[in-house]
Amino acid sequence: MNFLNNLKQKASSLLFNTELDLSTAQAHERWYAFEKSGPLQLTINSDETSVKFSRQSVTVDGLKIKNQTSSMIVENYLKVLKFHHLNISKAIEQTKKKMTTLTPLQNDKEAQDLEWFKVSMRVASESVKNFNPLTSDLEYKVFSGTLPDTDTYIMRVMYYNLDILFEINDSFTFRFKDNKGSSDKTKHVIKEAKIEFLYNDFLNILISFLVELKATETKVLAIECES
Repeated sequence: MNFLNNLKQKASSLLFNTELDLSTAQAHERWYAFEKSGPLQLTINSDETSVKFSRQSVTVDGLKIKNQTSSMIVENYLKVLKFHHLNISKAIEQTKKKMTTLTPLQNDKEAQDLEWFKVSMRVASESVKNFNPLTSDLEYKVFSGTLPDTDTYIMRVMYYNLDILFEINDSFTFRFKDNKGSSDKTKHVIKEAKIEFLYNDFLNILISFLVELKATETKVLAIECES
């Protein structure tokens, strides 16, 4: 029995007991998209499966699991979150693998771009560490994978007003946008550069941010569920 049929069979049985079983779920192979839009609300789509979670129900590959009890909401949400964290780890490993195909070329000018990115992400990481689930929601999006009909692999993280994009084909390009919470484009901060030597350092900074994000998500889970 393949993964999809196995997962659908499990989901179908859960229509009766509302307990979610993702123990056989596999991490994505080609692409992965995630969106967390509010407390206990998230959506996962990939080449392997799709999951949509809310307080009212869980939908796995089109099959809806309804009527979660209060205790099961917490347990099921944590299972989905752990599955998402597994996929983040897989996305990081895939990005690292793609970057091994690049040939480093010394470029002294990149140090300034790296320092700028490091400072910007340090501010973002501090906001994650100081996140208060009683006054705000932890919302973000992640996408990784190869763009359709291209050889371009991207890893993209959107966190509130920040939009960080790594683009890998025969070179590494990073794009950083901060809209400052304003629709006025003249106030937006946009940074873009082709990185030929320090691309691993750029990725390590983003990895540190994602690790902090995962740790904070797990830490505040109980508080979110009580709200």
